[in-house]
Amino acid sequence: MLTPQQEAEYARRSPGVSATPRPGSTAGSSALKPIDQAALETMVDTTAQELLIPGAVVLLRTPQGEVTVTHGTTLVGATTPPRADTHFRIASNTKTMAAAVIVLLAQEGKLSLDDPVSKYSAS
Repeated sequence: MLTPQQEAEYARRSPGVSATPRPGSTAGSSALKPIDQAALETMVDTTAQELLIPGAVVLLRTPQGEVTVTHGTTLVGATTPPRADTHFRIASNTKTMAAAVIVLLAQEGKLSLDDPVSKYSAS
């Protein structure tokens, strides 16, 4: 976990990344490895450039706190950087997420892949 002085220095040198302890967090008591913020920012920048993504926000919440990394702008050709509350068009990404959750629920025995949708929809 960064000290307030380290966080301020890191924020000064890396305006697209911030680390904020979560309220009530037990920072330092988790078995999770600390997040390498510089490596995460590099990965987000590299991936966004490779995929021609004009802007992105990655927010990670762990017991150690929150890490937010931003890349690019809110619109192609614009200069406004995205923020954690920026709304992005996500197109068909929700289909993939829904499918993943359905498979997990099936693995847990909470539903069957052979069930009709009507079994779970409100009439």
